[in-house]
Amino acid sequence: MINVALTIVLFLISLLAILPAPAFYLWLLAIAVDEYPGIFVMISTVIIFINLKSKSFPILTALISVLSLLIFLSPIIRAFMISKNLKAQMTSSLGEINLENEKPFSITAMFNPGLAVAYKAISYKKNGAQALTLDFYPS
Repeated sequence: MINVALTIVLFLISLLAILPAPAFYLWLLAIAVDEYPGIFVMISTVIIFINLKSKSFPILTALISVLSLLIFLSPIIRAFMISKNLKAQMTSSLGEINLENEKPFSITAMFNPGLAVAYKAISYKKNGAQALTLDFYPS
């Protein structure tokens, strides 16, 4: 019976990818669902295999889990759809731009760790003998 409860909870969490969150903590969870869908896709896949081997409602829970999986994949699919026309839209709005042959969206880039961005420490005030600094990250 716990697999049914896990399936329902997972489905409700997946709805945060397409519906607005009704509360602050659910909003934080919605950000996690949109930013890291791979984690939730893996959890959904595990739940699907567990549900297929269970004795209580195996087909119904597997179908709900597959639906959750598709909803969790929706941010990736939407990003891919937007990226197809992004260069043309930016060119029409901003003029000719140079993207250095980078794709606006890459599935493989989702799984690569972030690149180290060089920053410059800038001193903005002296407080006695100590200088107050900030780290400037150029765009």
